[in-house]
Amino acid sequence: MSEYKSGQVAERIREIVSRYVSKETNGKSIISITTVDLNNYRDHASIFFTVLPETEEKPALDFLKRKRTEIRKTIMKEMPIARIPFIEFFIDTGEKLFRKITEIEIKERADSTNTQKTGE
Repeated sequence: MSEYKSGQVAERIREIVSRYVSKETNGKSIISITTVDLNNYRDHASIFFTVLPETEEKPALDFLKRKRTEIRKTIMKEMPIARIPFIEFFIDTGEKLFRKITEIEIKERADSTNTQKTGE
């Protein structure tokens, strides 16, 4: 299948999993599904997520692994595709790194602005 269709399938899976997670979590943390990567055969999906607060990452990963079968069943019900992919969950370290870089940049800009004001 084309990349465009794989992209549509991945986005639809992301939406379904996001909705499932928002209904089923215990409220101790916020779990955000950031990306779904499908392999070329669309039989394996790597689902990346972030968690706030970060101290809840391990419990969130455990929760998602425990609910994997239910999540696949939900995808089956809501998505008419021939093959529902095997799903694995991963903490989105790229997103965490992006957030930290952004925080550093904001702090550096603020420090630079403060230095310029006091130096005048």
